[in-house]
Amino acid sequence: MGANENAIIRLTEARRELENLTQEYRDAVEEITAVVNSMDNQAHRIILLNYYLSHMNFEKIAERIGLSRSRVYHLHAQALDELEMLLSAST
Repeated sequence: MGANENAIIRLTEARRELENLTQEYRDAVEEITAVVNSMDNQAHRIILLNYYLSHMNFEKIAERIGLSRSRVYHLHAQALDELEMLLSAST
């Protein structure tokens, strides 16, 4: 087997692995989105979804929802506590 054939085999294997990891990521995003959307506090939902799934920073989130960055940071900590309780209750 030549070097080109080995490279093609490695590339094919890497592509399969990437597809599997991509599907795992999509499944995890779907699962966490469902849990976050079940949260009672709307601000908590908005902050978690924007921060973790839309990769928005606290300053941008604060601008979007009309709060200070420090308030968003504080709400984020509360949201994580609420999320942790929901996740532990579901296991």
